[in-house]
Amino acid sequence: MTTTLHPHPCAPSSDHVLAWNGIRIAYPQSWEVTGIRDRYLMLEDREGPALDLRWEVHDGPGKYGADLDQLARKLQKSGLSIRPPDQFPIKWQSPAAWHTDPDATPVPFMWSATPRGRDCIGCLLRFPLPGVTAVLRIHRDPTPANLSRAAGIISSLKIFPEQAPVPWRIYDIAYSVPPLFRLSSFSLQPGHYRFIHAGKGVQLLYDRIGPASIVLQNSSLREWTARFHGLKKSSDFDAYKDQENIHSILWSTSRKRDPVPPSGLARFFRGARRWRGAVWIPPGKNMILAVTLSAGSLPSDHLFHEVCSSYVLV
Repeated sequence: MTTTLHPHPCAPSSDHVLAWNGIRIAYPQSWEVTGIRDRYLMLEDREGPALDLRWEVHDGPGKYGADLDQLARKLQKSGLSIRPPDQFPIKWQSPAAWHTDPDATPVPFMWSATPRGRDCIGCLLRFPLPGVTAVLRIHRDPTPANLSRAAGIISSLKIFPEQAPVPWRIYDIAYSVPPLFRLSSFSLQPGHYRFIHAGKGVQLLYDRIGPASIVLQNSSLREWTARFHGLKKSSDFDAYKDQENIHSILWSTSRKRDPVPPSGLARFFRGARRWRGAVWIPPGKNMILAVTLSAGSLPSDHLFHEVCSSYVLV
């Protein structure tokens, strides 16, 4: 059965959208992502921390349910005080005010850094079907305006199951990862973002590098691609070279290594791997995008075109 989600009445219409490791959330344009880990996000604005979000994935229905006592015990060592939303207006004490998904179980709460600290807004959300529990903390006083904005943000949270393509969107890039691929590692360096996903014996890399005008300087895109990927033979390009577009390069080669080598003794017994990649500069943009697949055999055309076509600048 397909569930239709209706926009929360308090959700802003012109928010930024962040999609990361199985979740998607909308947030005000004045907020910026300042902290990110596998299952953790921190957003700030001019006033300081605005929101932090943590989520857990469970193998089954999820033993860590929507219970404030469990949450309080879990966060006790961090010095946080978690309390029921007794001081919220009656409207905002109801779980129905915090999320429009009928399959979600929201539990609003109040929190503070110390027992006598400033009260702020929080919500515990349990999604039993994908087996995900999320905790969102809004670093704002529970005024009516802040409660309304917080409810719109929290209600925008969406969970994606691993069995379906998972969208990713962070800063100025967006792409979709095929089902059952997991995040292996990532790096967000000035001028170079890299995301590595693994699944079914395949490693999948997304690179965003720029500005292209500075990175390339006097080099062609093909020359830069050869240096960046360590391609030394013209045959690496010949079968897949895009003759029509100087802003797009396709390549393929064979190597006895992975972008992220296996650990332990497995790295010494790894056979030859087939690599296939695409490098391009989107029209009208000043960034280089690159997709690389590494597998035991040549990745299929369908998978390769699927991952390339989903990778865009936003």
